[in-house]
Amino acid sequence: TTSEPRYRGPGEESLQARRRDAGCPSVRLMTTEIADAVGGVHEGRAMPVEQYRFHPRELGTSPDELLVAGYHRFLRDDTNRHTPRAVSADRPYLCEVAPVGGTAIVVAEVEPAMLAFGRYVRPKLTDRCVGITGSVGKTTVKQLIAAATATTYRTHATPRSFNTKFSMPGVLASAPDETECLVLELGARYRGDLRIMTEVARPTVGVVTKLGWAHLGPMMGRDGIVATKGELVEGLPASGTAVLSTDDPLVEGYAARTQATVLSYGSTGDVRAPRVDLAGDLSLRVSVSTPWGDAELHPAVKGAHHVTNLLAALAGALAVEVPLDAAVAGIEAAEPPDRRMQMHRVAGDITVIDDSFNATLDSVLGALDALAAVDAPERLAVLGPLRDGIAYLDEIHSVARERAETLGIEILAYRAPIYGLPVVDHRRQLRERIDALPPGSAVLIKGSRDDVIDEVVAELIGQLGS
Repeated sequence: TTSEPRYRGPGEESLQARRRDAGCPSVRLMTTEIADAVGGVHEGRAMPVEQYRFHPRELGTSPDELLVAGYHRFLRDDTNRHTPRAVSADRPYLCEVAPVGGTAIVVAEVEPAMLAFGRYVRPKLTDRCVGITGSVGKTTVKQLIAAATATTYRTHATPRSFNTKFSMPGVLASAPDETECLVLELGARYRGDLRIMTEVARPTVGVVTKLGWAHLGPMMGRDGIVATKGELVEGLPASGTAVLSTDDPLVEGYAARTQATVLSYGSTGDVRAPRVDLAGDLSLRVSVSTPWGDAELHPAVKGAHHVTNLLAALAGALAVEVPLDAAVAGIEAAEPPDRRMQMHRVAGDITVIDDSFNATLDSVLGALDALAAVDAPERLAVLGPLRDGIAYLDEIHSVARERAETLGIEILAYRAPIYGLPVVDHRRQLRERIDALPPGSAVLIKGSRDDVIDEVVAELIGQLGS
């Protein structure tokens, strides 16, 4: 029989609260200890810290928060503008500039300070650690692995997409003392990022999801992506496991770049899916075969393009010795990440597919393929601009447009003239087009939250009724 999860997967504040209620506090440090660990100067009274915030709007949910000012999207010499909120909320903060009152940890640069903090905290935690990287599917695979490992171990996972060199050390520091398994999403924008993060996080299992166009420009092309993402498997110990796809030609050379044991997943992998049944509502029934036995998997995630994510997650959980039946049960119980292929039925018998979290080319292609598989009289894709592959913008938008044309899907370019199609600038225009669809039609909303396309979804659902 499958053991009940000790925690319900990698949730946000509710999970942290449940852990405290269960007597499993996070690694609790005083601001003075943190200042010593990062080589900073402490100002003000010493305060306890249990949670770490990276934006001032996140403050206020706990009395034990540290605001880390200086997130990469803010100018380094302007981090001071984020600290007054912390002071007014009586929260300590870490910054690069002169403090403005309250409790402050002042450092020369935030990112190196946070990495030093990660190195300080990591030895206090369990050795069992799964690191996940790739261009597409990282967050979904992270959610699935965390749900699977939580059936067997007390699991702490990266919340949302806190996967940078800046935020990952805070994820480590917020792990409960009783944590038995870490599940960390590791992102990279530049070469060398994963080498540094792997050195700090020290994963024993490294899972590589599909590689693609994301961050193609900063990494100097596909060769740069291959070189960068391979830094994870290069940093694994000889006793570790590298979980690699057999279907992605970009990872073919990774087995030779690691001293770890390789566990493969994919059509010819150690963990594979001999049969996949896709229903008209995109729900999946997957027969899986593994070195630990066979099983049937009925996940909550939607769309055939998620089969590779399911196999990667199952392999990652098996690599840390989660029993097969428990791993399957955990994955089946996992809630899909927010704004990723979430389906809503609205007035007029219209299905709205919300995939508005981000918009890389590979994720757009997968979403279009999923839309084409929906049993519907008419299919409409509302696409925002693609944000990755800055040096290749014309090419990636052309590829997305051509895929939609091949599939017979109409595109509405939402504030995205780069598709070379008529542009919809206002949500009113979008509502009018959707109102004209015949009953039973399907609408994909695909874009990036940075372009507020998620507000389109919220308005559609609120306007038409869920």
